[in-house]
Amino acid sequence: MSREDLAFEHKILRVMKSLKTKPRRALVAVSGGVDSITLLHVLARWRRGLDLDPAVAHVHHGLDPRHLEFRNASQELVRNVARDLGLRFFSNDPEVVRGKSEADLRAYRDEHLLKWRKEFQADGVFFAHHLDDLLETRVLRLLRGTGPEGLGAMRVRRAHKYRPMLGVSRAEIESYAISKNLKWIEDPSNVTGENLRSWLRKEWIPALERKRSGAKKALARSLATLSIAKQGWSHADFVGLRRSEMKKASSQERRALIASYLRGLGVKNYGHTHVNEILKRVDTRRKNLSFTILELEFTLTPDLLWASRV
Repeated sequence: MSREDLAFEHKILRVMKSLKTKPRRALVAVSGGVDSITLLHVLARWRRGLDLDPAVAHVHHGLDPRHLEFRNASQELVRNVARDLGLRFFSNDPEVVRGKSEADLRAYRDEHLLKWRKEFQADGVFFAHHLDDLLETRVLRLLRGTGPEGLGAMRVRRAHKYRPMLGVSRAEIESYAISKNLKWIEDPSNVTGENLRSWLRKEWIPALERKRSGAKKALARSLATLSIAKQGWSHADFVGLRRSEMKKASSQERRALIASYLRGLGVKNYGHTHVNEILKRVDTRRKNLSFTILELEFTLTPDLLWASRV
């Protein structure tokens, strides 16, 4: 296995191992796209190390003739993947679905996933949302006028829903899937841009990046920072950051929390490398740790991360 592939897997494993309550039975929602196929592959590969019993769930979203061929092919692909991995497979028979909006289809999906979660007695349902999804969701919410409070978007865990890939990008996922020769099927709507999310993904964000290199990452960081402010996540500059709050946050939000804390301490010469290095130390399985970065002595306790001048 390449160093890049192992690093990718470890990003997901660190999230799984940082969960306060470890799930034992997982229902993995798999559409057949590269994101969910990759998540399933990693969880199945590491199921023993995670002490995890995964099952596969695929929702067939109905008999709309415009999408029927794609939906049938996706269901068959996921069924075969589950079989090859030796995992239990849950799915539904194709039927006419009332309503065709994204909200209608999401409600239809959630209804089936809830039923299968109870049947499998799963601790939670796992979704393959990632960093790019998080950015797109936040932009969509701004465009729809939901206000700054809508920037909270997704969490690694919320109730029975788990999203362990929020710290990885779509590019990382695709690179890993290609390296592992995984099989997936592309949703035609993602290519044609027939809905607003697909248009943002295929046209608007790439155009923004071409116009100004680095704009995508900068926008993601800015929205994550605004999200933290609106959620009331705060810290006392000379007390520290609560580890419980950091576990709730996405990767971008955690970076913004660290940066905000450093600014509160009067540190001006920090960069992304410093922030990432601090986060690596926070991700440790050790409950207590001390380390020095930026001429600050950091102390990690079971509850807090705090710093003082050396």
